[in-house]
Amino acid sequence: MTDYTREDLERFAGNDDILPMLLDAERAGDEATAADLRKRMVYPAEALLAARDSMGPEWIVTEGLNCSEAERKYGPNWLYDDTL
Repeated sequence: MTDYTREDLERFAGNDDILPMLLDAERAGDEATAADLRKRMVYPAEALLAARDSMGPEWIVTEGLNCSEAERKYGPNWLYDDTL
């Protein structure tokens, strides 16, 4: 499990507003709104790395996910770095 600092958690604070709207959109079958909201989420670096390894880097690019945390933790080339 990753230990997050207060500063780390503050970077994810915006998700508190987005997540309920995302869940509502997905329940309603509104994929366009859900896709837009997924792009606005801030994802933990570890979650993005797991997504890259299971879905592939192109999936992350196609989905337009916010990769700022992975870039902060793993560097700007993390998406195609096979050593991670």
